Amino acid sequence: MNRCENCNIYIYDDTEICPLCHSILADVSEDEKERVIETYGDEAPYPDVTEGIKRVNFAMRLLLFIFILTEVAAVIVNLLTTPKFLWCLLSLVGLAYIFLFLRHWIKHDSGYSAKIGFQIFMSMVLMVIINVVIGKPYWSLEWCLPGMIILGDVLVFIFMLLYRENWFSYILLLVLMVICSVILWVLFALGFIKSIILLIICSAISGVFLLVVAIFKDREVKRELKRRFHV
Repeated sequence: MNRCENCNIYIYDDTEICPLCHSILADVSEDEKERVIETYGDEAPYPDVTEGIKRVNFAMRLLLFIFILTEVAAVIVNLLTTPKFLWCLLSLVGLAYIFLFLRHWIKHDSGYSAKIGFQIFMSMVLMVIINVVIGKPYWSLEWCLPGMIILGDVLVFIFMLLYRENWFSYILLLVLMVICSVILWVLFALGFIKSIILLIICSAISGVFLLVVAIFKDREVKRELKRRFHV
């Protein structure tokens, strides 16, 4: 038995992480354990979650093992067939992306906003890495990344409409899109981006969207930022 000091609940099973807030559980003395059992009984007031967690962890480890074997086979085939072009790096990036994608969506209890933001960011990194490996001009910076920013803006708009009561929880995702647009403008100033057509479009959409939300819903925006960053 352990106790979560954050949620103020007792966990009867042997897990070390609170299933509600994921904080580290505190040890319970024998006297306190006897007092809790006397008050609540021998049956756990909170369900045993360790069995499900163990199955998920085993599935993720098995998937990781399969991906490692797959990548080793890809490296061997690559070196034996086309050693001048290391396409095995692309398969490594793809497998890593799939594994991180599944791990984040399965094991993290964060909201849709955080998960979508993480996947958009990982997709951007994937596009840049593929671009670097292929060695072509920076098409990922000029077309793929601005396109992902526009996609993020569209998703924010859709989720704000679908979940109107909690629309403010997607503000940070919108801020992330604006930050990504600013980074692309810095890369443009450094000469990495030549065509700015899509960059102008995505920056305008993100900037205007955030400006409208900040002006007409300033109270909710300030409250959400204070809640997230404690400022």
